[in-house]
Amino acid sequence: MNLLSNFADFMLRRDVPSLKSAGKWSGIGCFQKIPIRILLTVPSLIQIVVVVALIGWLSWWHGQQTVNRLAVQLNREL
Repeated sequence: MNLLSNFADFMLRRDVPSLKSAGKWSGIGCFQKIPIRILLTVPSLIQIVVVVALIGWLSWWHGQQTVNRLAVQLNREL
């Protein structure tokens, strides 16, 4: 119980420095004005789009290779 009351006292103290007052946590250049929702969403969306595009391209390329192999095999049989 003592640990819980110490934690509650710590959380209620007014002299605890906030993250904004800490110099290294105040934001990095142009990123300090961008909302955190956008900072987390945009990189995730970019990553998803890149992965989907890469998988699509690899599927197309593999399909082309398969069609070419079948065409060569068909020409040999004729």
